[in-house]
Amino acid sequence: MGVYPLISMMGVTPEVTSLNNILYLWITELEKHLSLKCTSDDVLRGNNPYKILYDRFYEIVSIYESKGIRIVCFLDGLSTVSKTELGLVDFLWLSHNVNLVCTCDSNSSVYDRVRKSVNHEINLDELKFSIRELVINKETSYGIMLPDYLERMMESDGVTPLYLNLFMIMISNMTAKDFEIMRSTTSGSEIEKINTYIVKLYQN
Repeated sequence: MGVYPLISMMGVTPEVTSLNNILYLWITELEKHLSLKCTSDDVLRGNNPYKILYDRFYEIVSIYESKGIRIVCFLDGLSTVSKTELGLVDFLWLSHNVNLVCTCDSNSSVYDRVRKSVNHEINLDELKFSIRELVINKETSYGIMLPDYLERMMESDGVTPLYLNLFMIMISNMTAKDFEIMRSTTSGSEIEKINTYIVKLYQN
């Protein structure tokens, strides 16, 4: 069975500070991947958005199941969930056909609640996802093409989904100062300078 990873890091942008918003973003990502009409964000402002989002999420999950693909959710920084959504940390929205890998600070008020809800530890290596497919997926999401040899390095290193997502966020937020440093290199074409700089960022 294949794996489709859904990845979010809470608090990175205003849109990912809410579990409802994250569930909505995951739904629209899956809908786009399946070339389905995207759910309107009006649902977030309506009555009982959680119930509507939950039903739609598992409707799409069942489509992936029929294709032999398992959905795995990676949720980093769960400690930053808002107080109004603490109830969602019970993860009652999880079903047996979706896996969740999450991180939470042990000194967070959320930690004990999470421990009661999540009772199984899993090694990322057990998921056996294709790093190559994961890289292509994130390149499409961010509109960024990584150098081929960097993709091979990542595959050789066994980069994790959360690490890759963090790296892509860093690349997508490069500043004028970054490009000034790139252009100061004396050798190579412009694209070679950019690729070399990106590889060094990854290596560091």
